[in-house]
Amino acid sequence: MQTTKLRQIEYHTLVKKMWRMEDNAIQPLMEVVDLLKFIKRQARAKRFYELKNSKCCLLDDFVVESNEGSLLICGLFKSAIKDFRPKLINTSTAVERDNPKEKKEGEIEKTHFCIKVVNEAEYQEVFIVLEKNGYGISINQIIEYLNEFNKKLIKSKNLKRSYTIKHMSILRSDFRDVLGSMNRVRIAEIHMNKQLLGSDALNYSNRQIAVKEDVVLMVKAKKGFSLREFSFDCLQKVGGGPAGISRMRVWGNTDDGQHILIDTELFGKKTEISCDINSDTGEVKTFSIYRQLKEMIIPM
Repeated sequence: MQTTKLRQIEYHTLVKKMWRMEDNAIQPLMEVVDLLKFIKRQARAKRFYELKNSKCCLLDDFVVESNEGSLLICGLFKSAIKDFRPKLINTSTAVERDNPKEKKEGEIEKTHFCIKVVNEAEYQEVFIVLEKNGYGISINQIIEYLNEFNKKLIKSKNLKRSYTIKHMSILRSDFRDVLGSMNRVRIAEIHMNKQLLGSDALNYSNRQIAVKEDVVLMVKAKKGFSLREFSFDCLQKVGGGPAGISRMRVWGNTDDGQHILIDTELFGKKTEISCDINSDTGEVKTFSIYRQLKEMIIPM
């Protein structure tokens, strides 16, 4: 009897797209914990939301914990298809019978996630690692759900909305290919060894004891310009010796307007995990997938 199931995993960041800003128009969704807590405070029926494809979902539960200065949030959404009640068939005898469930009832599908909120003085980011379950809900549907409740949260504070919640996909295919496919590179973040500060290039003091090992250079494109060629030049130097570039992160847009992030440090990460299943229901065991999602997101 099968005791495990394979689950596909996706990597994204949660961001805010500011409405009236050209510079810093994309910002990390640092309010995500407050938003999730607001949703959880609602009665269960009020958390239920009808998506645009005859499917309903709700944020069922989540837990928050600290990890080396960051916050980890593990949780799950439950969803079901509405008004769908086909007959049942016995997989051993092929005998069919009427479905006893009510028309408003649907089989529960779970979609597990783990979020990491990084809030350092020089660096903020909100990562989400998501179970890709074809019968559950997608990252786009989660974003739709969060936006709906964010409207209610902001209204409850008598404030005006100034942004839309979006996600940025962290693509894991070949870095060079993805970079070449971007129609515009907006930001390039370059991590270099601190020895560069004392090199002939910068000629700063060699007294670098108080400086972290990596020096981070953030380069932003002028309006209407792209950093793609600059990023290709930097990519040639990744891993190139003690004073070379140790890591690159690039933010950009595809031809269809999708916001994406690529990160040299994330290439090679797993996209598939094996999870224990409940022998009675065939569902993935929540504790099993939480454990693995946390292992995947903590190094990010």
